[in-house]
Amino acid sequence: MISIIVPVYNAEKYLNRCISSLLNQTYYNLEIILVNDGSTDNSKKICENAAKKDSRVKVINSVNEGVSLARNKGLKRASGDYVSFVDSDDYVEPGYIEKMLLTLKKKKVDIVYCSAIVENINGVFIQREYEKNKLIKIQNYDWNSSEAHCVVRGALIPKWVVSDLKFDKKLFVGEDTYFFAQCIKKVKCVYCIKNPLYHYVIYDKSVSHGNSINRLVTEIYAWQKIAHLFNNNDSAKVACAMRCKKMLLENQKNKVFKNLYYEDMAKIYKNYFVIVIKYFLARKKIDSAIKNCIFIILIDVNFRY
Repeated sequence: MISIIVPVYNAEKYLNRCISSLLNQTYYNLEIILVNDGSTDNSKKICENAAKKDSRVKVINSVNEGVSLARNKGLKRASGDYVSFVDSDDYVEPGYIEKMLLTLKKKKVDIVYCSAIVENINGVFIQREYEKNKLIKIQNYDWNSSEAHCVVRGALIPKWVVSDLKFDKKLFVGEDTYFFAQCIKKVKCVYCIKNPLYHYVIYDKSVSHGNSINRLVTEIYAWQKIAHLFNNNDSAKVACAMRCKKMLLENQKNKVFKNLYYEDMAKIYKNYFVIVIKYFLARKKIDSAIKNCIFIILIDVNFRY
């Protein structure tokens, strides 16, 4: 059996679509765990109605404690041999579970993840994530490659891998990236499926978008944890540095960020600067190396973007 964990919070507009896509899977032996995280709309009713119609649906109702604790409650309840995470505003293709499970067994790998179609609330295509199938040995995992998976959605993970793991409730952004990093750290090989079996929907009120700067900066803390976890893998340090750079650039006019976080973000970036340059030069990405050399000069003269 496979357990699919869906954290739910005020998702009444999209929840039926999500649940229907899970119930219509070509692989039938499922346990669909809907964790209602204190919703104030009709989400609770939608979850309970789904459970009444199909015994594979299990509902956990709780007070609002955030997506990390909601997923942790789902993990605690999960009884399947594998787990998969789907967000309540997203939906999946009918062969989502079956194709990943078949690939996992055929390729003899520990974890499988699939490409996603990224779309807006109106279903308009934005981008596709992965362009090729690839078997990746964890010792060679490059966090900056086009096939690197940095989220928990769209993956099939053995229960034994997650049995002693929890999502970090102190991380508001990047909590799933760190969780997935902990998962792949425990295995030898993963497999990337180019077939887009997952639909990732971006809309204004999504947990991952529109947060306050105090929450957004926790993504950097998540990447620091990953860099420490993959201490012998320079790509993790480069990924952390690149996200620091992105945050410094995107928040140049944010007074709260400048007062509270600028110096810390700049320090993290500078600590990894030499590794960043070596990483790009080794891959003959001269333009990227030059741009980062310019960027660190601007930081050193306290240039506020």
